[in-house]
Order: sequence, then C-alpha cells, then structure tokens
Amino acid sequence: MWTNLFWREMTLIFLTYLSKLILVSIVYYLLLFPFVLGINTVMWGPLGITVAVVHSILQVNMYASTLTRLHSAKYAPLVMERLTSVKTQSNPAVVVHPNSVSTAQQTISVKPKRHLAKAAFSFMVKLGFKMTYFTSLFFLSLVPIVGILLVRISRSGTIGYLYSVPFLAAQRPRPLKKGETFYQDLGKNIAFGVVSGILELLPVLSGLCIATNYVGRGLWILDERVFNSIHEFHRRSL
Repeated sequence: MWTNLFWREMTLIFLTYLSKLILVSIVYYLLLFPFVLGINTVMWGPLGITVAVVHSILQVNMYASTLTRLHSAKYAPLVMERLTSVKTQSNPAVVVHPNSVSTAQQTISVKPKRHLAKAAFSFMVKLGFKMTYFTSLFFLSLVPIVGILLVRISRSGTIGYLYSVPFLAAQRPRPLKKGETFYQDLGKNIAFGVVSGILELLPVLSGLCIATNYVGRGLWILDERVFNSIHEFHRRSL
C-alpha cells in the first residue's frame, strides 16, 4: 500500500541517489581511490586490491547516501501530508493541521538578531568544531571497511535527527525550535538512526532505503500522535 502511494517520491529519491552516486564515484575514483589502493596494497599485499575495491564501494555509497538524504528532505512534507490524509480516513484521532508545514518553516526561518562580533566569533568556533569533526570522520572512514561501519555508528544520532526534523517541524514547530521534541526520545531516535544507517550500507538499494526510511519515520510519528490523542482523551474522560 505505502509503496504504491509513494512510488513517485521513491522514484525521485532513487534517481537522486543514482545521480549523486555517479558524481561521487567520478570524483572518488579520480582523486581518492589511488591513495586507498596504495595503502591497502602495502598493508595486505595482493589481498589489498580486493579490500580497496570493497571499501571504495562502501565509501562512495556512504557519501552518495548522505547527499541523497539531505537533498530528499524536501519530499518529507509531501510524504507527511499524504500519510496524514490516509491516517485521518482510517482513524479520526489524527488531527490535520493544513498550515503546520508553512508554520514550521516560518518558525525555523525566524532568527533573532545578534551582535555582529558575537555572531562572527560563534560562527568561527562552530566552523572550527565542524571542520575538526568531519576531518576526523574522513580519516576514520579510510580505515578498511571497519571505518565505514564506525562512521555510521558515530553518525547515528545525526542520521536519526535528519530523518526526524522535517516531520517534527510539520507536527510541532515550537518544541522543535528548542530541540525538545527530538531529545525527549533521544534513545529511540538514535536507534532509528542506527537501523537507517545499516540499511543505507546497501549499495544501489540505498536510494530506496532512504525513501522507505522517510515513510517509516512519518508513520512512527503519526502512530505516536494517535496514541497520545487516545491517551489524552481517556485521561480527560476520567
């Protein structure tokens, strides 16, 4: 049912993944693969060629999946709208807020005015931290095969957050602004990120996995919403 309902979004996400995969492959095999091949050949001898090829496939897929996930977030509001419509027909407990997406976008886009010097200092600190963090992840990803898995595990929270943000923004824009909604169920969201990251390890099929992960995250939020609505109804009736 869900596959038929979201076939267009899944196709677009998969095509996006293929385009990112081709682009990343060209850059990777021209610039980085000779270095990876040389290191693995020195470490493992003739076996290093096989290790380098397998590692390169996983690493290219990891970068392509990350870019696809970021690019495909724009489909999440449409997925959420369709999920809400279907759930509303089957369960009246789901309340539809037609202006929730636009309200969330307005809430997120509004930024308080800050002093220029403080803003510049804060930006430089954040930039330095992010550069250090992503540089560390890059060198960690060069560790043959195991490094890719370690990067996925270390990025589980981020993966879960990126899948959650579009849906949480559509449902609860105010708590999202403070980060309360995501961090209230931090363990569940990280677990979702771990599972999503494992599914994204599959080359080629990763694009479809990203699409199903978005649909699954939307269903999860709607199920929680129905449960909370029913629980609130019973609480008030007592």
